[in-house]
Amino acid sequence: MRHRLLRSISLAVVFGLLVALLPSGAHADALDDLEAQIQRYETQLAQINAQQTSVRDQIAVTQDKIARLQAVLVQLNSQLLENNARLSQNQARLDDLVRREDVLTAQLQETQRRMEERQSAFASQVRVLDKVENRSPVSLLLTSHNFVQFVQRLTGIKQVADGTKQLAVQLRADRDLLAAQRAELDRARTEQAKAVATVEQARLVLQQEYGIQSTATFQLQALQARLGLQQAQLTSQANGVEAQIVSDEQQVQSLLAFSHGAGGDIVAPEFLSDGWGKYYNQRDARWGNVYLGRSPYQVWEIGCLLTSVAMVYSHFGFPNVTPGVIAANPANFTSGGLLYNSALNVPGHPAAINNNPTRAWINQYLQAGGTVIVGMYIRTGGTHFVVLVAQNGPSDYWINDPWEENAMHVSYLGSPVTGPIYDAIGYSP
Repeated sequence: MRHRLLRSISLAVVFGLLVALLPSGAHADALDDLEAQIQRYETQLAQINAQQTSVRDQIAVTQDKIARLQAVLVQLNSQLLENNARLSQNQARLDDLVRREDVLTAQLQETQRRMEERQSAFASQVRVLDKVENRSPVSLLLTSHNFVQFVQRLTGIKQVADGTKQLAVQLRADRDLLAAQRAELDRARTEQAKAVATVEQARLVLQQEYGIQSTATFQLQALQARLGLQQAQLTSQANGVEAQIVSDEQQVQSLLAFSHGAGGDIVAPEFLSDGWGKYYNQRDARWGNVYLGRSPYQVWEIGCLLTSVAMVYSHFGFPNVTPGVIAANPANFTSGGLLYNSALNVPGHPAAINNNPTRAWINQYLQAGGTVIVGMYIRTGGTHFVVLVAQNGPSDYWINDPWEENAMHVSYLGSPVTGPIYDAIGYSP
């Protein structure tokens, strides 16, 4: 709301300057001040553009870093995929070795069983052979029923001896095979475990590097986002300054055009009052040349609002608060001479600001015994503020106009410096 009111006052500057062409240097000074302000805006715009260039360069560098990091991430991801493939292959080989181990374990168990059987058979044959070897061939011949039986018994003894020898050889072979299988299994499992450990270590290293690069990428993306926001803010600032430059240049052109065809002047002190309160003119010689706070503008130029506020002060019993008193207090104004909203309040009667007032809203205050300051787009161009002191029939108002000389209690519709209302400040009684 205050921004709208300040903007309205800024527009009032145009009107105040358009209708006041001094023969002295005051008007020229205002133009100089405005042109100096444009120069300051242009300097500020150049600084913002330089900052934008710097930010764009930083964004380009950041984007290049992000692109390089993303390329590294793609490469690392490819290496991770390859490493995972190797890890899968080695794990598959290790799983195969485990299955082979299971098979070999079963085979070893079978070999052990066969060894136990052969050991039992070997022990039996050893006992038989021991009995046979303790008998002489003569004893065998004498105890045989015939020669054929003797030959058969000799042959049996030879077979027992041969079988014993063969069983011993087979037992040694089984033992040697068992030892070889165990050694081969241990060697293969050791090698495969080393391969799996190596691939797993490489995977962990790649994952760690990937994490580092991902974090760096995230940080750069966050930086890019911040730079983008900064760039947007600078662009917004530049647009605002450019708009202000355009507005000020338009004001300068309006002032130059008006200066060739119209003018205004400081007027003699006016001492008017009625039952409503005192009337003040912003061009009054008592305060017309007083600057608004620390701004470069004087009351006669843009003081229509503060002069209207001074008249409202008088209406509510504060006759000593004149336009000069309000203008002399720097706390009431911005550096550009705009009146703060807080300066609109009258003790016991706070200001109610309406940026889009209706006639009903205004009439409500007037009918209750209050008063209203209105901002208008005047018909000849620019803006202006006046005080509505009462209704004048269904469609007109009695006003106190701070610009026209002696314009106390005059018709709103009959004034040359009124027009459509866009802002209103209401004061309850």
